Amino acid sequence: MKQNLLRSIGIILFVLSISIVTQCKKDEEKSAEKDILTFRIENQAAVAEIDVNTFTIKITLPENTDLTSIEPIIGISAKSKIIPGGKQDFTNSEINPLIYTVIAEDNSEQKWKVTIAKEKSVNKDILTFSVTGQTGNANIDANSHTVTCEINEGTDITVIEPSITISENATITPTGKQNFTNPVTYTVKAENGTDQAWIVSITKAQPLTNTLLSEIQNGDISGKKINDFTLASNGTDVVLLFANNSENKIYAVDIKDNNAKDLTNNTISTDINGIQANIATTLGWTNAYISNIEVNSISKAIYMLVGDDSSNPTNTAIVKLTNAGATITALDFSSIDYISMSVFSENKTVSDMTFGDNKLFVSSGSYNSDELAFFTAPFAHNGQSTNQKTSMFKSNWDNKYNTGAPLDYICYGETSNGSKRIMGITTCAPGFTLPITDLTGAGTLEVIEYFYYPGDLPKKVVSVNTGNKTFMFSLYTSKIQRIGEHFIDGSITSSTKLNENRQAMYECCPSKITTGLTDNDIKEYSAATYEIMSNYNSTHLLVLDNTDKLSLLAM
Repeated sequence: MKQNLLRSIGIILFVLSISIVTQCKKDEEKSAEKDILTFRIENQAAVAEIDVNTFTIKITLPENTDLTSIEPIIGISAKSKIIPGGKQDFTNSEINPLIYTVIAEDNSEQKWKVTIAKEKSVNKDILTFSVTGQTGNANIDANSHTVTCEINEGTDITVIEPSITISENATITPTGKQNFTNPVTYTVKAENGTDQAWIVSITKAQPLTNTLLSEIQNGDISGKKINDFTLASNGTDVVLLFANNSENKIYAVDIKDNNAKDLTNNTISTDINGIQANIATTLGWTNAYISNIEVNSISKAIYMLVGDDSSNPTNTAIVKLTNAGATITALDFSSIDYISMSVFSENKTVSDMTFGDNKLFVSSGSYNSDELAFFTAPFAHNGQSTNQKTSMFKSNWDNKYNTGAPLDYICYGETSNGSKRIMGITTCAPGFTLPITDLTGAGTLEVIEYFYYPGDLPKKVVSVNTGNKTFMFSLYTSKIQRIGEHFIDGSITSSTKLNENRQAMYECCPSKITTGLTDNDIKEYSAATYEIMSNYNSTHLLVLDNTDKLSLLAM
């Protein structure tokens, strides 16, 4: 009995031992492997470096890769798992590696540090180069690795601190102020450590004589009230001419704005809002009112006559708009190259000015004693205008002179028939056109009324060559009208019946364009309330409306 009991206990112990051994063997079979075997990313620049001793992974991607959302393809040990999964942000992984944890089958863990870097940039270019006082954009040659720049002749070339932009993540030496008496070598080092030498040369502009001026003076002509202004250009040089009626003088100023390279940067293509408010801020005035606008055809800089009051300003100034209207600068006349000329007599004032055919034409706007004056370029210091009295208007009333209105607002134009003319609209709204060959300074200049506008004076007239025709544009009250070429080219005088030539452009009660006239006769632009205008190019006018918006108006 006792032996059987012992035998039974032995069997039970044997079975238990077998079970324990079996269980241990099963536990020993669970894998402890927790390696990252492969690590791959689409478009990677090289095979990932996997270090099983330090448990680190490094991989390089192209320099333009977005590191904020990368989903790697990872191969790991059998029966293991990895966290995290999916897309990860590797932006700062070069400084703070991203941690992946591989969990083995036996639940043991291994942390892996993953670094993803971008390829280092090889770019080592100078992208932009500018200095104070430069006369135009710098010339940057990426093939020869040279930069050339021209500065105004009065600039100190020994202490120039350029503004330079270079390739992203690159560095440049030297920095700060440099002596450019001789070319300066700059070294641009790329992000990948390679470098490139750039030779930078700065030269002074040669002193130039403005071909439109003779006997140029230099001095202070600031503080003079500006009653009107215009620009004169011969395609090479530009001068700004302004009238000071208290002195019966016209001042011609060398504004040194004849660099055609500036045209692209200055050309405007979008509306400029709040222009008068911005000008007031620039001048430090409470208000600023624009009374005239002119555009430099060479550089496309915009010049404006502004006053601190809309009707009788105490202060006046000329401001210049550049960089597509983004930069506003008040012209400084305290030390300027200029000449002055005498015009009219003490009892006459300048009403309007226009330039063409190498002459400045000036109207006096003196009722019943009108004169039309002109100066021939180059304008000479202390020069005197040549003046010619004008008749009263010969109208449609029995071929008689009946209207004593002066030639207030004038413009120069060349029509498609080759005629060079002074044209405009005046008090009581007669429209006139005169061949400049009639303006000799001798005798009386006969003025004929070609067409009639209703009401009072226009604000401005301009002549524009567009297509194969010349039109005259008039800013009248708040509208702009385009007058057809056959009213301004002189052809209307082919008939001797003056009373049939004069064309009434408007009917009254209510006021409207005369029935039967086409756009080729008169075209009206009334989409906005216009304040002032200027010729901008052959397809657009530059206009300021009553919302203080400066914009281009397609013609």
